Amino acid sequence: MVGIKIQKNYSIHMKRVLIIANSSFTIFNFRSELISRLKELNCEIHVACPQIPINKYKKEIKDYLKEMKIQYHELKIDRSALNPISDLFLILKITKIMKKIKPHIVLSYTIKANIYALLASAFFNKIKVFPNITGLGYVFINNDLFTRFIRLVVNFQYRIAFKFSQKVFFQNYDDMNTFKLNGLLNGVKTKKINGSGVNLERFSSSGTKKDNLSFIFVGRLLKDKGIYEYIDAARIIKEKYPSAKFRVLGELDNNPTSLNADELNLLLDEKIIEYISDGDVYKWLDRSEVFVLPSYREGTPKSTLEALSMGLPIITTDVPGCRETIEDEVNGYLIKDKDEKALAEAIEKFIKNRDLIYSMGLKSRELAESKFDVNKVVEVIIDELELSVNR
Repeated sequence: MVGIKIQKNYSIHMKRVLIIANSSFTIFNFRSELISRLKELNCEIHVACPQIPINKYKKEIKDYLKEMKIQYHELKIDRSALNPISDLFLILKITKIMKKIKPHIVLSYTIKANIYALLASAFFNKIKVFPNITGLGYVFINNDLFTRFIRLVVNFQYRIAFKFSQKVFFQNYDDMNTFKLNGLLNGVKTKKINGSGVNLERFSSSGTKKDNLSFIFVGRLLKDKGIYEYIDAARIIKEKYPSAKFRVLGELDNNPTSLNADELNLLLDEKIIEYISDGDVYKWLDRSEVFVLPSYREGTPKSTLEALSMGLPIITTDVPGCRETIEDEVNGYLIKDKDEKALAEAIEKFIKNRDLIYSMGLKSRELAESKFDVNKVVEVIIDELELSVNR
């Protein structure tokens, strides 16, 4: 009797997942492991985000995603724009994408993507939307009159939009409590996850000799990231230790609080900092001794997780998100935010006691392994999405 080979048809159970973000950079750098896991679970994956400049990463995001067999939908999201007309068109565009692909699950990231994906989903019955609060940003940090007004608008939008959420992911309990205190989570299901996680294999020290007295800042060059405190602390330290190196790896931004090109050029002329423009985070973390992020507030900073995984001791601020990544005086130092003198003092501790760099660096790697392994973080998300093969 000739055997008949029966091919399983998984398409019957295939889940369509739509990922919406305000930056293609985050798709490449923060969501790749999640996407890979979704593919393993036979999901049909769609990504909606702005196009990436072709001269920046040599390939456009649509080409990268095409190679990964992921369908791309272009969205124009201006993070800092306050134009209700363009935002209305953005909601309509997301609604059109949802109508076309009929996703079962939507994962959204950052304020506009979260709010407008949720509002768009209100037109459909069976779409489960999981917004991700990856940080609160300048809207919740700054306290000038205009920002307070914008915060009222954002809170109002979130209060309405969250009614259409399946579950809201937070990266730290401080942000979750802020939303609760603002009355945004009444009746809303939430889940705290350990940031975006970090790839422990990719971000593992090569063991090569590091550059002496080298400190590194990785992130957008924004006031809220603490770039100005980092620069001021570098000035203080270089007066006493001229050979100390203060590296900056990150980009200028259209955010109004960003360091501008003229300021950057002046700093380079003064030789206060070394500006790294090649974007190779791994290489420069591997060459540097201590990671510094004096941010005012974060979700859970990906750059710090990568530094932890690379075995760098950390200097960061005792603020939401940042404090999640450190055990004070174990794998680094927690300092007061907006305090360049406290930052300089913490930096000097490593200069005076070089053994701390190695011992605290080992503790950083241990913390990355125990708490921030991206595979563990992804499985928590998959569990919440109810996509496990065992279900």
